[in-house]
Amino acid sequence: MISQASNNGKRQTETVLPEEESRRETEKPFHPLGQLLGDMAALAAFCEHYLAARRDALRARVRRWALMFVAGIIAAVAGATAIVAATVLALEGIARGIAAATGSLWIGQLITGFGVLLVIGLAVAAGAAYFLRTSSRQTKEKYERRRKQQHAAFGRGVGQRSEASA
Repeated sequence: MISQASNNGKRQTETVLPEEESRRETEKPFHPLGQLLGDMAALAAFCEHYLAARRDALRARVRRWALMFVAGIIAAVAGATAIVAATVLALEGIARGIAAATGSLWIGQLITGFGVLLVIGLAVAAGAAYFLRTSSRQTKEKYERRRKQQHAAFGRGVGQRSEASA
C-alpha cells in the first residue's frame, strides 16, 4: 500500500509492507490499564498453578498417610496373630508337660486352662485396684489444690464458715 502525505506542499510517498499493515490492524489500541490487566491475568494463572500444586501435594500426603495406616493395621494384625500363636503353643506345651507328669491329657489341659484364667483374673483385679486408687488420690489432690487457692484468694476455703454466719 502506498500512502501519500503532504509536507509543506511537497508530496511524500510512504511504502507500507503487507505484514506491517496486518500487524497494525491486529494491534490492540492503547489502554491505560492494559499492562495492569495483563499482570492481573498472569497473577491469576500463577495463583491457580500454586493452588493446584498445593492441592496435589495434599492429596499425595493423604495417600501416603493412608498407605502408612493400612501398613500399620496389617503389621498390628500380623503381630497379634504371632502373639496368639506363640501363646497357644506355649500353653499347649505346658498342658502336655503336666499331662506327661500326671498321666492324663485332660488334667494337664484343665490345670493349664484354670491357671491362665487365674493369672488373667489376678492381673485384671490388680489393674482395677491400681486405677481406682490412683483416680481417688488425684481427685483428692485436685480438691485440696482448689481449697488452697480459695484460701489464698479469699482468706477462707469452701469448707470454712464465715464469721458473719457463725
